[in-house]
Amino acid sequence: MAEPHAAPHKVDVQERKGISIVWLVPLVAAAIAGWLIYTTFAEKGPTITITFETAEGLEAGKTKVKYKDIEVGSVTNIGISEDLTHVVVTAELDKELESHLSKDARFWVVRPRLTAAGVSGLSTLVSGAYIEIEPAERGSEAIELKFTGLEEPPLVTSNDPGREYVLEAKSLGSIGIGSAIVFRGINVGEVLGFKLSETREHVDIRVFVQAPYDQLIHPGTRFWNASGISASLDAQGVNISVASLQSLLTGGISFETPPSAMTAEVSPANSRFRLYESYELQEDQLYSEKISFLAYFTGSVRGLAPGAPVEYRGIRVGTVNDVRLEFDPETLEARIPVIFEMEPERIRGLGEAAPTDPYKIMGELVKNGLRAQLQTGNLLTGQMLIDLSIYKNVKQEELVLGGVYPQIPTVPTDLDEITRSVNDILKEVAELPLTEIASELRSNLRSLDAILQAPEIPKAIASLDETLTAARDLVTQLESESGPLMASLRKTADHASAAIANTEKLVKEAESVLGPESETRYNLVSMLAELSQAARSIRILTDYLEQHPEALIRGKGGYAQ
Repeated sequence: MAEPHAAPHKVDVQERKGISIVWLVPLVAAAIAGWLIYTTFAEKGPTITITFETAEGLEAGKTKVKYKDIEVGSVTNIGISEDLTHVVVTAELDKELESHLSKDARFWVVRPRLTAAGVSGLSTLVSGAYIEIEPAERGSEAIELKFTGLEEPPLVTSNDPGREYVLEAKSLGSIGIGSAIVFRGINVGEVLGFKLSETREHVDIRVFVQAPYDQLIHPGTRFWNASGISASLDAQGVNISVASLQSLLTGGISFETPPSAMTAEVSPANSRFRLYESYELQEDQLYSEKISFLAYFTGSVRGLAPGAPVEYRGIRVGTVNDVRLEFDPETLEARIPVIFEMEPERIRGLGEAAPTDPYKIMGELVKNGLRAQLQTGNLLTGQMLIDLSIYKNVKQEELVLGGVYPQIPTVPTDLDEITRSVNDILKEVAELPLTEIASELRSNLRSLDAILQAPEIPKAIASLDETLTAARDLVTQLESESGPLMASLRKTADHASAAIANTEKLVKEAESVLGPESETRYNLVSMLAELSQAARSIRILTDYLEQHPEALIRGKGGYAQ
C-alpha cells in the first residue's frame, strides 16, 4: 500500500535592496565609449574647403596636405562647385593648425612646374602631387574654414626674411614673375607679381628683396629695368650693356642707392618707387633741379632731336627737350627755336657747394662769350648735339630774360661758316668779267705764239747758249787763279797790321814828347785810325773774295742780282 505524498517545504523569499553589480559592466562600457567619442571629436582637427581652378594631380583619400614636407592633413573629398567654374577640395587638418587658419593662410598644389624662376616640384614625379599650406601667424583673428587656393606657388613665404616693395613702371616690358632683383651683379630678390594701377597710368610691380639687402633700400634708392640686352645709338655712339645672364634670359631689375641717400632711414615694407626704363634715365634723375633755356638756330639742324645732350667742353650739362620751326610770312625768314634743359647742380662757382643763382652764373658766362653751337656728336649716325663754349672774338651780348625761357645767343656751325665763305668766293668769282678776261688771255696767247714762231728766236737761243758757255769757262779760270790773289791780299793785310803795331809803339814812345793838345799828336791819331780802317776793309774784301771769286768779274752788285 502506497505511502501518502509528503508536504512541500515552504520557501522564504526576501527582497534585496540596492543595485546589482551586474549592471556595472554596461555602465563602464558606456562610459568608455562616451570617453572615446569625446576624445575623438575633441582631438579631431578642422575640416576645411579649398577651391582650385582644376583638380589635376589630386585624389580623395590619397593626396596629402603638407607643411615643410611634414604631413598635417589629407584630402577627403573632391567635388565641383555649383556654378561649375572650379573644384572644391575638402581636407581634414591636424588639430595643431586650427589656431593658424586665419584669412592669411595660403594653399597651393605642388606639382612639377617650369617657370622663369626655374624648375620646381620634381619630387612629385614619384610621390604624386600634394597640397602645401602656409599657416598664418597665431593671433586673435577668427578661424577661417573656406579658402581659395593659389594657382601658382608663392615665390616668397612668410618665413623668408626680407621686405616687399612696389615699383611703378610705365610698361612691364620683359619683366615677369620670378625675374631677378640685382644689386651690383648679385641676385638679392625677385618679382612677385604685377597688376595695372587703379588709374591705369602705370603698372604696379611687387618685388621682394631678401635680408640683409633690404637694408640698402632708402627713399633715395633708384630702380631701373635691366632686362636682356640694353642697346642705344645716340650722339655718344653705340652703347650695349647686359646686367646678368639671368636678366638676359628672364628679365631683371637693378637698383642703386647714392651715398647721399644712405643717411636716411631704411624704407619700410610696401614703400613705392619709380622703375626707370634704363640706367641712363635713372642717372639723369640724380640732378633733381632743372631749368630751361632757349636758343635760336638759322642753319640746318638735321640730326638734332629731343634727348640729344647739351655739353660744355665735353661735359654733359643738359638735354634737348624740343625742336621746332618758326616762319615769318612777312620777311620769309625761318628760324629754329631749340628748348633744352640744364641741370644747374652740375655748374657751380669756384668754392661753392651748390649754385646759389644759376641764372646769374649763366648771365656772367654769356657776357664773357658763352655761345651755343650745333656740333656733330657722331659721324657715323650724323646725330647732333648742342655745345656751349666761350668764344673770345664775338660781339658782346647778354642773357635775354623776360620771355618764357631765358635765351642764350648762338654762333653758326663750322660747316655754316665754310659754306658762307665758299658762297662769298663764288659770288666774287661770278662778278668778275670772265668773258673779257678770257678774250684778252686768248689774244695774249696768240701774240706769244707769233713771237715764238719768229725766225729770230732760234738764233737768239743759240747765241745765249754760247754766251753761257763762255761765262762758265771764265768762272772756271778765275777759280783757278783766285788762290794766289787771295794769298797776296792776305799778306798785304798782315804787313799793314804790322805797320800799325809799329806805329802804335812809336806813338807810345813819342807820347812823352808830344803833348795831349799838340797838332802832331792829333794827326798821328787820325792816321792810325785811317790805317786801322783800311786794314779792316782789306781783310773783309779778302774774306769776301774767298767766298765769291766771280765778283772780280761781275762785281758785288752783279752777284747780288
